[in-house]
Amino acid sequence: MSTKPWQLPSLDGGTWHRDDFTESMLPVGYRPLLRDELPMQWDEILIVPPDRWVMQNRDQLSARADPVQCHQRTSRMLPSHVRYVREVALWRLPNPPAGHQWHVGDAFIQEDLEGGWRPLLVGEVEHPGCEDCDGLGWVPTTLPYGIVSIYPTKCRTKRPLPDVCVAVETLPVKKRIRALEI
Repeated sequence: MSTKPWQLPSLDGGTWHRDDFTESMLPVGYRPLLRDELPMQWDEILIVPPDRWVMQNRDQLSARADPVQCHQRTSRMLPSHVRYVREVALWRLPNPPAGHQWHVGDAFIQEDLEGGWRPLLVGEVEHPGCEDCDGLGWVPTTLPYGIVSIYPTKCRTKRPLPDVCVAVETLPVKKRIRALEI
């Protein structure tokens, strides 16, 4: 599982005074100054060398050091007109094959299906190698071979989906069982 490299959060209604901050420059509770935001007492400026953060003193504040020329950070909240833009990766279960439904598909979370697992289809027969969620974790299925789970329990398998899925509703009753025994 790859993770994105750290970067400054995006803003709605403003921009950072510099975009070359690193994660180590902004411990929890700190943010860079905004473009055109004036530094205030207790804000910090990076002194290079010796590469350390110091509180801005009156001389620096009166000189109004150009934030573009130096790294400045603050622990003040963002102004009310500026908001962080959150990038949230929402996970959702992929759609089942046309004409089919996942067995209790709305109950699955991403962690349930990592490692090649998929939910069973409605009416799909459980086989050895399938797992059921017993509320405490995943356990091998206890249903005898060939039994279709009708309980509202999460069931998963590593078997691939069939190449051509025939919608169960379109088959006569005797052929339904055969189509689902994959």
